[in-house]
Amino acid sequence: MTTAGVLCFSVGTAVNFGSELARHLWKRDRRNAGKPYTLGAFALARHANYTGEVLSFVGFALVAGHWQAFWVPGAMLVGMA
Repeated sequence: MTTAGVLCFSVGTAVNFGSELARHLWKRDRRNAGKPYTLGAFALARHANYTGEVLSFVGFALVAGHWQAFWVPGAMLVGMA
């Protein structure tokens, strides 16, 4: 479970950080003000950064090794839906 948890956490963090960074750099250009960002990971999902967050917390719960730790990513998923 630890290897799967670390992998899930790493992928989730990379998706979250990478998508947010790309969107931030795109929005810095004043010509894009008020326009939605639909490139990169956001071409596949409206809230790609939230997907990364949920994956990160699932990975953290897997590494923790306690089933009680899954309430956090579960609550995030329900709240985001």
